[in-house]
Amino acid sequence: MIILILIIAAICFIYFNVIPGKGHTICAWISLAFVALTIVGIVEHDYSHYGMKTKVETSSHQLVSSVSPKLPILLYQPLGNGTEKVYLYKTDNLQKKPKTT
Repeated sequence: MIILILIIAAICFIYFNVIPGKGHTICAWISLAFVALTIVGIVEHDYSHYGMKTKVETSSHQLVSSVSPKLPILLYQPLGNGTEKVYLYKTDNLQKKPKTT
């Protein structure tokens, strides 16, 4: 939305400077102010994430063994050279295919 406002304000600034007319100077300055404000808004959003807040959601689930309900084992598979692991788990006994993380 801010990019659309920037484009419209820049087109208005160019239009009011190219076509001479009564009161076009004021409109050109107002358009230039909109261009400057939108550029400041874009830069501020890029550097400090203006208008955004950090939100953390935490949820917990009871895990079930991915092998058998009677055998409480959490399986993993090594990934790449073995330093990283992919864990296989189920959240329900009726679940057929284990999930990975």
